[in-house]
Order: sequence, then C-alpha cells, then structure tokens
Amino acid sequence: MTARLQVLLWPVVAAALVAAGLLLPEPDRASGTGGDDRLVVEARTLACAGGDRVAAGALVVHDGAQREVTTLPGGEAVEALGGATTWAEGDVPGPVSVRTSDEQGAGAVAFTRADDDGLEVAACPWAAAASAPYLVGGGAAGDHQSTLLLTGTSTGPSVVDLRLWGAQGPVEGVGTTGVALEPGEARSIRLTDLAAGESELAVQVVVRSGQVAASLRDRAAVPGPGREVVTPVASARRVQVVTGVVPGDRRLVLLNPTSTSTPVTVEALGPDGTFSPTGLEDVQARAGAVTALPLPASLGDDVVSLRVRADVPLVATVRSAAAGDVADAAPGPALDGPAVAPLALGSLQRADLVLTAPGRAASARLVARDADGREVGTAAVEVAAGATTVTDLRRVGDGAAWVEVRPDGELHAAVAYRSGSGVSTLALTAAPVDVPAPDLRPAR
Repeated sequence: MTARLQVLLWPVVAAALVAAGLLLPEPDRASGTGGDDRLVVEARTLACAGGDRVAAGALVVHDGAQREVTTLPGGEAVEALGGATTWAEGDVPGPVSVRTSDEQGAGAVAFTRADDDGLEVAACPWAAAASAPYLVGGGAAGDHQSTLLLTGTSTGPSVVDLRLWGAQGPVEGVGTTGVALEPGEARSIRLTDLAAGESELAVQVVVRSGQVAASLRDRAAVPGPGREVVTPVASARRVQVVTGVVPGDRRLVLLNPTSTSTPVTVEALGPDGTFSPTGLEDVQARAGAVTALPLPASLGDDVVSLRVRADVPLVATVRSAAAGDVADAAPGPALDGPAVAPLALGSLQRADLVLTAPGRAASARLVARDADGREVGTAAVEVAAGATTVTDLRRVGDGAAWVEVRPDGELHAAVAYRSGSGVSTLALTAAPVDVPAPDLRPAR
C-alpha cells in the first residue's frame, strides 16, 4: 500500500476497528506514538466555518500540488482561493471546504476571520475520524452564548455524540446523541438549544463515524463583551501550557471530565521567567464539572503563558477581556515542526508572536514570506528557560503574507492579534508535513 493510501485510509480503518472493539488507543499518552515511522500527509481537508474571510497556504508548493476551495454545502468553487499558489486570501459567502494534495507533504494550512462585534481569527480545523476534541469556554445563558459549528467532510454520512459539562456537573443535553451530518453539511447548533441556562459550558465532540471538524463561536459579556472562536483541544492533560494570555480582565476556565476532584497548580511564564501568582494557591477543579475563576492582578500587565498542573487530566483555557473585546487562549502541544503565522488575513494593526519555553531555553528562526512564498525577511528569537517572549511579526519582513516559525527546542506558540478595538489569540501548531504512523495495541 502506498504512503498516500495509508494516510487517506487509516482514519476509516481505525474508526471501524475501534468501533468493533478490536483495537484501543493508548490512554493519556503525553507525547509520541512509541514508534519512529511517519506517513507523509499527501491530502488534507480543512473546514472553515464561522468567518467571512479565509486565507489558505502551505509551507511550500511542489509540482503537481492542488488546492480546491468549495462552498458548503453547495460545492461551488471559490476561484480566488483555489489553485496551487502558496498563499491566497479572500471573502467567502459562508462555510467552505479547503482540500489540498501534494505528494511531498506541503504543510497545508487555512485560517478564517470574522469581525462581527469583535475580531475572530481561527485556524480551520482538520476534519478527522475517530476523534473527540474538547471545546472549553462556551456558554448557554443570557450573558454568555455560544454556537457549535460541525462540518462533515467524508463521502458518506457522519455521526457524532456531544458530551456536555456545566458548573454543577455533567449536563444531559437535548438531542446530543447520534447527531447526523450529510456529506458536505455545515451545521450550526446553538448551545442554548442543548442546555439552556448554563453560563459556563464545555463540549466534547465524539466522532462515531465519518469525518467531522468542530469549532465553537463564543459571545461573552463576562469578564467583558466580545466574540471569539474557541480552539478545539485534542485531549485532556495533567500538565498543560496555555499560551498567549493577553493582559486585561482574565478568567481561567477549567474542565475536569473525570470523576475525581483535584487541586490545581497554576504558574505564570512571563518575560522574566516563571512565578506563582498570589491568589491562586487553593484552586480546585470539581469532578465532572467546569470551574471558572478570575485571575488575580498579580499576573501583571505583560502577555504571559500559564502552566496548569493537576493530578487528573484537565482542559484549561483563559478568556481575557481587553479593548472592548475578548480573546481566548488555549493549551496546545509544543511545536514539533515549522508553524505558519498568518499576516495577510484582512487588515491587522498588530500581530505579536508569543513563544514560551516551559523547560530549557529554546529558540526560533522566523522566516517572513510573501504570497508567492518568496523570503522577505528573517529574525532569530531566543527564549529563556521558563519564560515567554513576544515578537512583533510586522517587523520581520515588509510585504509578508505569513511568517514561518521554525522551533529549536521545546516551544509553545500563539499569535495575539489586534484590529481596531478587536483582539484575538491564535494558538499555533506545526503545519502537517508528515504524521506519526498509527500506534495500536490489541484490546484486552
């Protein structure tokens, strides 16, 4: 079987085997897959929902590469975003699908932006099978309402179950099991239709069959008015780094999906190193519930990252109110390859790259490129051990459409954007050139 067929068929095979009880994934694995084999990502489908402007690109474009952008569910081509150019951006009439192919694994990415009552910048999620991402930081009450966006991209129907948690524990939502999506269907579900009255709500989207991409558009009045796209988190962890917490009125939101309450340790990683903010000494995450609490002024006025530790796997996010808008910072894995930080995505006044080295000192090389992929500037960034560094991406190169972030050492990354009174935080992950080969074990 070719590498391409392995990449394309593996999600379908894995879903069928897991459903049949023949294979199980290793639980709570911190990183890696136990093997060294990797598969080239030759084809990728990204679902861009909830924005009115989309940018699509890749680390590099090889001969024979293709990109097709179509509207959902109609399937009409969006010509301005198609083709094999390195970078393109344009307005879209609604949700779109971005399908790319490149036999050498180009690191394809896409991003979406909206400006309704606040700047929203988000990475378009990869539609995956047998996944169960968490979306933490939503709400279904008068002062905090969110909309779940589900996109089915497989050739047949897709089915998901939705798990919900509120401040008092698990929530039995209405119509949350067996949610079916037709091929190419992009569905918006208001959380008030599932669990009305919950001011703080977390959702897990469990894909039972097919391929589904999920995201969450959030509108909050507390700690301040504004909108943001909540970043999907692949799994709960005992240790997380929430990168790019911008100054302002900040709230830490914790989901504990387990049946065990746990103490939580919160450390801040700032420009001068790691410190323990006063006022967070007795944080507890209630079992099977969402815990939201204000972060103290002892965090200071710098952009920081938070390291959150617990005895059981959690998901942590931070919602910051600043300049009349809100920005959500989410946990993410350390970069294990180059990442793409978008700049050409409508007009942006600021784009600050936030790099955090939670362990040893690390560094990154920044390469600014124009829409044709030509290098227009470079910069080197050093990050001290346990610290966070902020770099203005606009100063890396004139005319840059995007900046490639090449890590050396353990680094977590995000970009804090500002446009007018709008703010938004985009968590960065490595652009996928290859992925670990599946690591499976027999069911016991």
